[in-house]
Amino acid sequence: MALCAKKTKDEEIAKPNWLELPIDLMKNVLERLDIVEIVTSARNVCPIWWNIYKDPLVWRTIHIDGSHSVSFDFVYFEKICRRAIDLSCSHLEYISIDIIWTDDLLKYLVHR
Repeated sequence: MALCAKKTKDEEIAKPNWLELPIDLMKNVLERLDIVEIVTSARNVCPIWWNIYKDPLVWRTIHIDGSHSVSFDFVYFEKICRRAIDLSCSHLEYISIDIIWTDDLLKYLVHR
């Protein structure tokens, strides 16, 4: 004998589908993340975030602080910097990196 349970008001309210958020709002969320977080993990959240990640206009400003320096070595940071510079596709307007620059990284930036 099966019992029919009544749904409560909380169960009837639809949960939000985050994938239905406007693209501009999703871009705003991504812009608030650290570049290291975007390059290493946020791009893997969903296909929409992957497409936003590839948009050169998202990469007009690049700021990498030294807060991750305990977790990663400099070679890893340099790869992240190069990836972010590449993703800007010459739309880069401002870059701030609070870790040690190398001549090679600076040359890479200038040539891109």
